[in-house]
Order: sequence, then C-alpha cells, then structure tokens
Amino acid sequence: MSVDNDQPQTWGLSPEQADAMIGGDNIMLTACPGSGKTRSVAARLAWSEAVGRSVALSSYTNVGANEIAESVRRDHGLSLGSDHFVGTLHQFLFQYVLRPFGHLEMGCATVPMVASEPLTWDDYRFDRVGELRTRQRRQSANTVPERSAAQATKKAQAIAGLVTPDDALYWCLETLRKHEVARQSLAARFHEVMVDEAQDTTDLQLACLEQLHEAGLRSIVLVGDFDQSIFSFTGARPDLFRRFARDRSLSVASLNENYRCSQAICDVAWHFSTKSTPDRAVGPNRGFAQRPTVTLFDDGDPRSAIADFTTYIGNLGIQLSDAVVVARGNDLASVLGGKPKLRRPLSILGRAKSAGVGLSKALVHDVEQLLTEAAFRGEPVTRDTDRLRVRVAAMDLIEALPPLETDSMIWASDAMPLLTHYAGVAFPERRDTASLALQGQSGATMAQLFAPPPGGVRVDTIHGVKGQSFDAVLLVAAPPEGWRDGQTDQWSTLLDDGNTSEELRLVYVALTRARKVLVIAAPSSVSSAALESFAERGFATP
Repeated sequence: MSVDNDQPQTWGLSPEQADAMIGGDNIMLTACPGSGKTRSVAARLAWSEAVGRSVALSSYTNVGANEIAESVRRDHGLSLGSDHFVGTLHQFLFQYVLRPFGHLEMGCATVPMVASEPLTWDDYRFDRVGELRTRQRRQSANTVPERSAAQATKKAQAIAGLVTPDDALYWCLETLRKHEVARQSLAARFHEVMVDEAQDTTDLQLACLEQLHEAGLRSIVLVGDFDQSIFSFTGARPDLFRRFARDRSLSVASLNENYRCSQAICDVAWHFSTKSTPDRAVGPNRGFAQRPTVTLFDDGDPRSAIADFTTYIGNLGIQLSDAVVVARGNDLASVLGGKPKLRRPLSILGRAKSAGVGLSKALVHDVEQLLTEAAFRGEPVTRDTDRLRVRVAAMDLIEALPPLETDSMIWASDAMPLLTHYAGVAFPERRDTASLALQGQSGATMAQLFAPPPGGVRVDTIHGVKGQSFDAVLLVAAPPEGWRDGQTDQWSTLLDDGNTSEELRLVYVALTRARKVLVIAAPSSVSSAALESFAERGFATP
C-alpha cells in the first residue's frame, strides 16, 4: 500500500482524530474517555505502514497492544510485519536493550534474563539514579547494612545475568546511558516509538525514552490522559508524562469529542478532572437525558444499593448484562458481590467458568493473559504468536475446568495442571511452562464463591473496569467506619479544594465508564455539605 503524502486522508477517522494523528512527528495526544483513542492509534499505525515507517507500539498491557493491532487488521486490512513491534514498553526495552546489550553494563557472560522465580532482596528496586528503594513503599532502604547487603546481592545477580522485573528497567537505562552502540542501534531500528496509556509510564521508562530521543530517534508519540492515571502503586508518574512532552518539545493535540457518554454524564464527570470545560458528547448516546444521581443506603448494608439500582435501570429498559457495580477497592467489591477476596488467577478462572453464555471478550482476554504468564514468566512474548491458537486454548481451558460444585481447595488443585497444560498448547515453542499459584477457600465450593451478586449484575473494582464501558454504572462509596476505600465526604472535600489527586482520578474513571445512566450510592450518614457539593456539580441528590 502507498499513499500520496500531498493528499490529506482521514483513514476512517473524524476530522479531530485525523488532525491529531495522521502525519507529523513527536506528538503528545491527550484523549478523553470514549474519544476513539484505540481507533486513532490504529489509524496512525496503518498510515505509518503505508508510508514506510517502522513503529514500536507499546501499551500498558499486552491485551491493550493486541487490541490496537487487531484494529489495524480489522479496519485497514493490514497485518503488522516484523518491521514493527507490538507489546508493552517493558517488553520493548527488554527485547531491544537488555537482551542484546545489557551484558555490556551488567558484566555478565550470558544473555541477561528476567528471573522466573523471586530473587533475594526483590522487595527493593533501583530508581533512575541508582538509589535502592523499597518496591511497595517507594522509600529508601532503611539501614546502611541493609542497603549494602541488597546492593551487593543485586550486583552479584546481575553478573550472573539475572534481574528482577523492576530492576530490568534500571539496567536498560544504564545500558542506554553508558553505551552508545545500544542507543544508536535502537534509535536507528525504528522511526517512531508510540506509547499508548502513556499516563501510566514510570520514571525509568520515560528516562529510557529520553535516551533514545537524544540518540536520534525521529519520533516519539505519547497517547494518554492525565485524568485517567490510577496506577501509582505500580510506579506510574503522570506528572512526568507531561514534563517529558514539554522537555522534548512534543506538539500537543487533544481529542475532546466523546463517542461513549451522554452529554449529561460529560457535564458532571469533568468536575472530577483537570479539564476546564466538559467534553462534547457526539456519539449515539449524546442525547440520553437521564440525570446522574446520588442515592443513599443504610451504612450497614451497602448491598442494598444494588437492588435499588437494578430496579431503577430495569424501569429504563437497560439489561443487567449492560450494567456494572463498581467500588473503590477490593474489600468493598467483595462485600458487594457477596464473595471473599481471592487471588487474581483463581478469580479469573472462577469468573470465566461461572460466566457461561455471558462470557465476555475482556474475560477471555484475561484467561489468555494467564496462559501467557504461565508460558513466558515475564519474558517478551514471541512476535509470531498464533493469536487464534491462544484463543482456542483459552476457550478449551475454560471448558476443561472442573465443575463449580467442587470444593474450592480441590478445584484450585485440579485447575493448576490444566492451566500449565493449556499454556503449552497455546505456546508450543515454550517447553518449560510454569504453574501459577491457585488458592481456594476452605469449606466453600466454587459455586458458592462465584454465586451471582444481588440482581445478577457484575461487581468489580474501578481498576477492574478501566478501558470498558457500560450502559449503566453504579459507583458505591464506602460506609464511614472500617473501610480504607474512598468515601463520599472525602470526594466532595477534594472537589471543593480543587484537588487533582489520584483519589479523584479514580472517581473520574468510574464515572466515565457509563454510557447512559450514572448513579453514586452514598451511605446514609453522608454529610449535607457533601450532598450539596455533588448537587452543585449537576447530580440529582436526595
């Protein structure tokens, strides 16, 4: 395929999207929820392929990156070849920096590898200046002997060619800083590095991109939204995302047309963001006039909010399968769903098995990700992966899982070898697939653990629904006592103070999942000041 660069083409995009993404180099694109970001990024990839540019596309997850690649295939009839890279930014740096050049800095005689098992002192990681910090609390190691022991051990591990996933980024950065051959090789390999969900990048990842840009990489495109950055616990630094764009002189473009939400939802959601005006609803739901609402529930019974919600949306003709109940954290989500908190692998497999005909694409993607993790254990996923084979293996695994009436401890034990087996089926080139830890709950069957919540509507955390959308969303605020989750009074205080903390960004992400109906359920003890604050921002309140 070839194009005439003198003739403007929209590549199936709106004028706003095409102006932002077709043509040019070195761009920071801020994209509001529902703006068609995935389609816009895919169109830029198709345009790049047409004009002969090689692009390294990274997203926060493999699922996100693969969805963009699938959009390129579906919408433009193109399959991205070996000239391009598709994956996570971590995998990109591992594949093109650490593996070929990391030995120059680490001093190892073998190709560096990310350890498949925990290493000593893996609770500590190096920051961008080489200072050792605790991974969870992001503070310096507390004592000199402790720091010295950790540094000595990590150095020995590096000489042996082993690093933790966190430290892999540090060694990538040091390799790029000190070895021109690494910088120049990668800068020449690709015309552009495009980073989707750039608001969730870490300081080390951005520092690596700086090195590549200074070495002559012709274009960096960052795509994201500061107001949707909710992964600080993984080291995400949305402030550095903006600073990087300024320091590297990236041109700034914005997508402010929302194809997802009604205008009524846009008109309340923007108050929880750094925006100065609401997004403009332009999609099929733009005229849905149902006013976002705050309702109350008894402090001791947050689950009662679900029953009220299901009745409410039923009267509006919205199916439960098109609705979701979200909570700030796992503890409240577990209570709302009537389930104990479970580890991620068991939770995914249990939800997939219990979904039946309601099995969603997102949940199948989660099962595929488990197969990938079991097969590759932190290493880059091979580019020639047969996506159909992985999908079939995921579906076969779900079918082969034991009956849900089985005791959950026995179920977990029986499911582990099945997961290992189907990881080998999905990725036959991997001969040493590993089991992921599955732990049930004593005395409970899987059917009990995964029984439908009140009304049969899905219950999840805000983090769990990011990137998805629903006709109706219920955000349940925690009761005032005994919860770490954010509360309605706290949110209203942050609003009134003009705060832009991650707590408000979490609320913003929750609100903007809704296409037509948005409800916040608050405990009955909520202050009148908080209700007034929400009313001032457009919510109907009791």
